[in-house]
This record gives sequence, C-alpha cells and structure tokens, in this order.
Amino acid sequence: MIRRRTRQAFASSFSKQAISSALYLGAIPAAFLVPNFAPNIGPTLALSMIALVALLWLIPPRTIAEQTQITPAGEHSHND
Repeated sequence: MIRRRTRQAFASSFSKQAISSALYLGAIPAAFLVPNFAPNIGPTLALSMIALVALLWLIPPRTIAEQTQITPAGEHSHND
C-alpha cells in the first residue's frame, strides 16, 4: 500500500523477503518436532531459523550499500 503511493522500489529483494517468510513459517512446526533420540532438537532448530532471519536482514540491500560507499576526496557524487 505504501509502495503504491510512493512508487518507490522495495528496500530489499523479493528473494530475501521470500526466504525470511519461509524460515519463519518453517520455524513454527519445527518448534514442535520432538524426536525420541533428541528431545531439544525442535526448539533449537526453530530458534536457529529465527536467528538466521535476523542475520539475513543485517546484510544491507545492494542499492543502499552502493549509495553509502565513501568516495575519494575531490570527487563528489551529487545528483544535480
């Protein structure tokens, strides 16, 4: 809805959004997996999946990384 009003591109790639949604949706059933040989594997797996999503979103999008790169002295990157 906001994107429709501003006509700007998404801040991140569609693949990053899809991967994080899949990991979040996969973490819910993974939390309830309780095999007989390792009873703590389900919750540990779910928390690991959620932590992976957090790490994934710490990586800045390519467009923001390009905009924030430092230019050498004397060069100006103004969009005039």
